[in-house]
Amino acid sequence: MQYSNNAPEQKKNHAKRIAFINSVLILMVVAFFFGYTYTLEKVKKEKSALETSQSVSQNVEAPSDENNKTKTEKIIEPGSQIDITYNYSCGHSVEKIEPVWEEFSGKSKNEIEAVHTNCIVESISPKISVMSIYLQEICNNHYMVKLEGNYIKAYNKNSPEKAEKKMKVDRTMLYEEDIKILEAGVEVASMEELLEFLENFSS
Repeated sequence: MQYSNNAPEQKKNHAKRIAFINSVLILMVVAFFFGYTYTLEKVKKEKSALETSQSVSQNVEAPSDENNKTKTEKIIEPGSQIDITYNYSCGHSVEKIEPVWEEFSGKSKNEIEAVHTNCIVESISPKISVMSIYLQEICNNHYMVKLEGNYIKAYNKNSPEKAEKKMKVDRTMLYEEDIKILEAGVEVASMEELLEFLENFSS
């Protein structure tokens, strides 16, 4: 039986191939292990960062209504003025410019209108704000004119206890029907109308 001179060489090459394959397998296992460990660590870090972010978000206080009002709503500045139109049930209106009311100071349109339901805030500015107020009463420009004795007297309907104007008249110059009407009282709706009415009886 003859032995080939290449047998030891073949065995040597075979051993090298096995060693190479084993090395490759070991490297693959090591690479997989490190890759898996790296991925796992990355996932843990991302999860931790997300939980921290959510925790911080939950711990941040929501802005208060007061802060929101300051940022989004205009307020009537303390020390400013208000241009108010008073609208009376008689149909007359009176416009006045006044120092800002204490209950309006520092308040927004919504806050004022929520409390003062008869008020409409038309505009707000740092110096002067404009609003309308609706009143269930007549204005001070209404008078009742009556004949009392030898005098025609005019009383303001909002304060009838005292005559604001009076004029002496000669009753003999008046018709009986006019006397009855004047004694019952005649209503006039402005100072101008009152003065014109009294002028008719001046001598």
